[in-house]
Amino acid sequence: MARRISVRVGARIDHVAPRERREWLRQKYNNDLDALAEAWLVTPEQLGSFDAIPLPSPADFLPVTRGGNPNAIRTLDYNLFAQDKFCNWVHTMVGVIHAAGTKQLIDAGQDEGGVTNRVLNQFYGGCGVSFTTNHTYWLNDALPWGSVAAKRPGIPNITGETGYRPVWALEGTWRDDEFTELGIMERKWALGFAAGSSGALQWGWGPDPDLGMLRSDGSAKVWENVIRGLGEFAVKAAPSATSLKLPEVAILLPQSLQMSAANGQAHRRGDGHLHLVRAEPR
Repeated sequence: MARRISVRVGARIDHVAPRERREWLRQKYNNDLDALAEAWLVTPEQLGSFDAIPLPSPADFLPVTRGGNPNAIRTLDYNLFAQDKFCNWVHTMVGVIHAAGTKQLIDAGQDEGGVTNRVLNQFYGGCGVSFTTNHTYWLNDALPWGSVAAKRPGIPNITGETGYRPVWALEGTWRDDEFTELGIMERKWALGFAAGSSGALQWGWGPDPDLGMLRSDGSAKVWENVIRGLGEFAVKAAPSATSLKLPEVAILLPQSLQMSAANGQAHRRGDGHLHLVRAEPR
């Protein structure tokens, strides 16, 4: 069996040279400062020139409030710039790995940020990776979104490193454990096959009180039989999993909203639409 090479990188590009972003803005707006000013709802005089545009501040990425932040509108262009930079980096890394003679599978690890406002599968999925991933860990109330929205057409997607989210009471005792969270674990693994995705991987196979498949004493948790059953399902379903039948209903999820400072609204609305479509089939 070929070993997988997993390429990982931090989710945000915090220290890129301002010069590179300014050049990216020049290309996007055809060196037209008036067009950039119109998109950012300012005057060309306020911008001064492309060379005078600073990087956004951390406050510009905060959720939109009633008082508003005029600079928050600029975060969309920054996030699009970050997608391009990450994609270029992935393409370079894939080229270097292949140049070394390897034929192993290559992917870029990602958690639920990959379906909100971080580097998105829909972008880097076209930059040479063998498949994309999304780790359904934190957003237990948005599991369909984490599986369906992470899938780029034509590229395999895996729900990687999934697990239940440990919760402790104030005094430090477990509020959730392997027994109370058995249902959510099974659902996360099953949704690894949603939207034509290619399965799920458990986060941690060794002994660990929270995330491992084994308890601290090495005995198997109750999860073992469930994941064994999913493996048997995958084997039986393989002969039929030759192509993906496209659904009759399409949902348009604007990434311009998803990658803005109002991305929390995009996530809530998108997941709500997924539940709506499932609840009211034609």
